[in-house]
Amino acid sequence: MCAQLLPILFALAFQTTAGCDSPKTIRYVKPVAGQYRLETEFRIDERDGCCRIKSVTHRGSTRLTLCSESVKGRLRCATVSIRTGAQEQTVTARVNGGQATVQRHDGTVNTFDCPAGVIVTSAPDWTDCVLLMRRFDATTGRPQQFPGLWIHPTRKPLRVTFKVIPTGTDVVARNGMRHILRRFRIVLRNGSHYVAWRDCQRRLIRLVPDRGKLPAMVLEGWENTTAGLSAAQDSRISP
Repeated sequence: MCAQLLPILFALAFQTTAGCDSPKTIRYVKPVAGQYRLETEFRIDERDGCCRIKSVTHRGSTRLTLCSESVKGRLRCATVSIRTGAQEQTVTARVNGGQATVQRHDGTVNTFDCPAGVIVTSAPDWTDCVLLMRRFDATTGRPQQFPGLWIHPTRKPLRVTFKVIPTGTDVVARNGMRHILRRFRIVLRNGSHYVAWRDCQRRLIRLVPDRGKLPAMVLEGWENTTAGLSAAQDSRISP
């Protein structure tokens, strides 16, 4: 039911808000062969205690679409679909009584605990990074951890924990204005490290692999503004 209903719910939600505070799609691009190409489109609709997220990642002829719905901070259901040409594979997660039941494309089922605030992600997908920047509370000044649920149509799902470590600020100039970007180290699935920058609106602006120079992705329109920011500016911090 969840796999069939989520696309319909998203369509209805975005139609009813058209013309008044409609949720916007934000686009991230990545450098490929000397030019920037679309990497991810991300959309979030929050109202009346309900949060619906849709993320579409582009990789050549492959599209990964993640949709999730949460009510009062608790995941209700999620789907991830991977389409390559005419072939599509899907995984679903349904939550009941604090337990998430994940069913892969071949029918294999796994069950996990599903705490409040769990972030659903997949691969290739950047929903985790976008939401971690939105949720991190900078007033504490300390590292924070967030629960995650990693699902994929053909690979074993995982309950993971993400970690965000604040490491400083950087100043950039855009359209004649000075912007202060907070810098973070993010620890994702399998202990992979990224350096991320967010703006005062808590938007993920730039994401760079640990010790990398080229970004994994950057918010469209900020390519030149953030070109001087690299992971080399960030000191190594143990998770």
